[in-house]
Formats: sequence, C-alpha cells, structure tokens
Amino acid sequence: MKYIIYVKNKKNELVGIYTLKKITKVASLVDIKKTKKDIYYNGKMNNNNLNLLYSLTEDLRNQNISLSQYKCLGKNNEETYFLVKINIEETNLTLNNFQQLNKEDNSYKKTINVLNKYHKKIVHGKHQALTNAILSELKPIDYIMVIIEFTLLIATIVTTLIKNPVDNNTNNCADSFNSLSILLLSIFVVLLQSVKTIIKKINKGLEFKKDCNLTTTIEGESKQDIINKIVNPKTFSKKYKDYQVMNFANSKKDEAFIYSEKQNKTLEQNTAKLKINLEKDKIDLTNDSRKALAYIVSDKLENDKSIFNGKLLGINSDLNFDTLNCVNIKAVRYHSYVSTDEMIFKNICTPNEPTKVISGQKLTLNPLTNGLRDIENSYLTNLIGINIMVELDVNGEIYYIVNLQSIYNDVNGSTFVPSASGSIDINDYLKNKNDENFTFKELLKYAMYRELSEESYIFINKDNTNNLNLNVTNFKVLGFARLASKAGKPDFFGKVQIKLNSVEEITKILNNYDLYQNKYLGSKTNELETMQMVIISKYDLFNAKIEEVNQSPQLQYLIYLLKNETTSKE
Repeated sequence: MKYIIYVKNKKNELVGIYTLKKITKVASLVDIKKTKKDIYYNGKMNNNNLNLLYSLTEDLRNQNISLSQYKCLGKNNEETYFLVKINIEETNLTLNNFQQLNKEDNSYKKTINVLNKYHKKIVHGKHQALTNAILSELKPIDYIMVIIEFTLLIATIVTTLIKNPVDNNTNNCADSFNSLSILLLSIFVVLLQSVKTIIKKINKGLEFKKDCNLTTTIEGESKQDIINKIVNPKTFSKKYKDYQVMNFANSKKDEAFIYSEKQNKTLEQNTAKLKINLEKDKIDLTNDSRKALAYIVSDKLENDKSIFNGKLLGINSDLNFDTLNCVNIKAVRYHSYVSTDEMIFKNICTPNEPTKVISGQKLTLNPLTNGLRDIENSYLTNLIGINIMVELDVNGEIYYIVNLQSIYNDVNGSTFVPSASGSIDINDYLKNKNDENFTFKELLKYAMYRELSEESYIFINKDNTNNLNLNVTNFKVLGFARLASKAGKPDFFGKVQIKLNSVEEITKILNNYDLYQNKYLGSKTNELETMQMVIISKYDLFNAKIEEVNQSPQLQYLIYLLKNETTSKE
C-alpha cells in the first residue's frame, strides 16, 4: 500500500504531492513531561495512520514548520490519499521521509482526481446548506393553502354543476357556461396568487443564496472579552446564582465552564431517577440564523473541517436536577446548532444589507442581562454534549485512557481529550425508549459507550460484556457544565471503571486501537476521530504531566471532577 499526501500551503496553493518512503517513529505526537509512573502509547503494533503522521511531523519539526491540517481522503486497493496543510507561504518543500512525485507519475494523476472529487463534495455540502436555507423560506402552510384553495374550488364547481345541470334549454346552457367560466377564472386567479407567493419566496431564497457566497465576518469584541461578560455572576439568572466558573486561560480555546458543585454531588443519584420526554417542538431558524448557517457551513468546508448535519438531541429542561421530575429533550440538527449556539463569537454582514450586522451575541445571549439564556423553552438547540473517561484499575494502581483528537476535528483538533467525547444522537434515545427502566442516566451511559466505541474502539454492551473481554465494573455520572463558548450548551461527564489483572491487558487495549485504526483508515463511513491513545497513571495525569495547553477544556474539567471524587472518598 502506498501512502500519498497532497500538501498545500496557508494560501491553499499546491506545494507538492509526495509518497511515504521511510518511517520515523517517535514516542508521542505531542511532548509529554517525564512521568513518575510508566506511560503507555499505542503504535507498538503497526498503525499505518500513525506511521505517516510520525514521519510527516518529524520532517516538519526539523524545519520549524507546523501542521495545520491532516485528513485522509480515501483509498483504493493500491493507494491511500491524504490532504495536508502546512503553515508556510512558499510552494516548495523537501521532506526527507517522503519522495516528491512528478506530474507524469500515474500516482500524481490519481491524487489530483481524488482531490477533484473531494472539492466536488465541498461544493455539494455548501449547496446543500444553501438549499436548506432557501427551502426554509417556504413554510408547510404555503403548500397546504394552495391545496386547500384548489380543493375548495373543485368542490364548488362540482356542487354548482350538480345543482345547475346543463339541459337543452339554450338560456340555461348559456347561464351554466357563464357560471363555469367565472369559476374557472376564479381558479386561475387564486392559483396564480398562490404560485406567485411561492415564486416570490423562492426568489428571496435565491437572492439569499447569492448573498451568502459573498458573506463576510466582522471582528467585534475579543472572544475573551465576551466570555468575561458571560461568566460575570451579575449576568446570571436567579436559577444559576449558586454556580461557579472554571476558566481555561492556558487552553488553546477561548472557553469557560459554568457549573454547580452542589448539583454535581447529587447528579449520579438524580439522573438515575429521571424519566425522559421527547418533545415534538421543532426549532425554526430565524432569517439571521439561516444567513449565518450558509456562511458558517461554507467556511468550515473550505477549511477542510468535518461536519455532519446529523439528528442529535438537545435539552429543554431547567438544569436543577434536585427538583426535576422529568428531563425534556428535543430533536435538533447540527446545522441548527452551528447557526444558533455556535454564533456567540461571530458577527456577519451580507452585501445586500451593508448597514446591517448580524450579531452573534444578540442571537445567543439574554438581552436583559447580556448573560446566558435559561435553557428551558429556549430557541437555541442546547445540544447535549457527552464526555467519558475510562478508569483502569491495574491491581490497585489507577490509570486513565486519553486520546489525541484528530487535527480536522471541528472543536478540539490536535489536543488531548477524554477517552471519548461527542453529542447524544437521536438514535441513542429511539433504540431504548421502550425500556421502562430507561432513565436519563441510562441515556447518558448508552451515548457515552457509543462514543467510546467510535473513538477508543472499546465496545461495551448494556450487560458490560465487551469486545476485549475486560472486567467492566461500574459506570458513574460525575457532573455537568454549561459551555460559555457555545452559548451555554450543557455537557455531561462520566467515567467507566475497568479492572485489569495485569499490564498485559493494557497492551491488549492499545493493540486493539491500532487494529481498528488500520481497519477504518480511508473508510467512507468511519473517519478516524482520534490520532493516538495514551494510557497514563492517575498521579501523572493529576499532576499535569500532559501540559494544560495540550488538554481540551473537557479533559481539564474531567480531571477536576475526578480529583473531587477522590477527595470526597478520602
């Protein structure tokens, strides 16, 4: 199998097409401080993705060049293709571990064809987002009214003809003809009016489509200034007056979490009692959100980010779990999420309204307090985020699984994350809704286990059986928080405990990770969401041997929750 990389610079210009000729192995893709206990990495077994990343990263480091994008575009029986973007402006580059291909090479031509297909997908994705925005101009009532009007007119014609049948009398025939002519003319006028209404809305959508191709973002307040405003207790509603704030000043992300220590202490028991109700409310995007959507999707695709307009779940209940009797959830789309919750830092201007700026803060924040909106009955999606940590007990010595997120990830690319992170999918609920014992805790558990199978390749069933025959002993909900950078969307955090008899079982987990990475590399249905697995001791994780700057906010918050749990036990 040949591994081929298409390299472009920060201007999106082609630097060259290269094929891997020599593998250079390093311990980790990110520097980790010297640890007190042993630290375990995957890669002892052959991992094709990791081999390529190791060799590429080493070549770039030697030239003080950073890697800003790395994405597998697909494979055939002979070759696997990757898109790579580096932070230089030049169009020439020498890579010691790679051989540059010339234009006459057959592999060069195949790679160009793969890139062309990839760019067509980008265009299709942008077109789909714009089309969705156009169609949302047409409400179901527009179609229904046309059908109703047409049906009523047909009924009127039939009734008239029954009451006034045509006979041989010339006058009656003329009268009937005149009546019929008037009815037909009425039909024509009504239908013309209805069609005109629909055409006007389609034209409005097409104008909008044209505008979105020229839409730009405008810088306003800095992200940190906006976060400082949100986490100011003066902006909290009464429901959140006892909440605390965790800032992440050393993180690569502008982020802060708003959380309740009091709620976290009882969350495990409370979520285990709460039933779930799926509401039928549908989120309708405002015109401003639709314009934002088209721009955001286009921008993400242009920057080679992976986004899916999947069916997900948002929460529609107050987050006071001590008093809740039921958790209300709602079906949402990812496109709705990025054009509402994720708009908080963005300001957008369209060319046909040059004096109007769509303010992300006005779309997402409480206009009375300039703080977060309450969650219940909000037009924001409040997408339910989930994060899980695998805790390994090796004969009394505690270790944790952390992963390095793939570069193309839209949220925490190239940072260390929990064992699995993501969002609750609508199917997580639908597959279990008929189980009378299905509580909110069980929903969180099911969704977290699904994410664990996708990112760490540990497949745990409801009865704790799993693909590695590991001794899974317990699952626990540790806490939740509202994310400032996502307009206060809630994330939940948990852990699963696994007892191991020896260090050899750690090796089994790491080897399994490599096997699945090789299996999924280049797959159309299974993108590699993580790049590397690290198993690190509790002592070293808690003492920041993985520097905070290389940790996602979700991982930092989970470490805080795990430390609190340890303290409360003691």
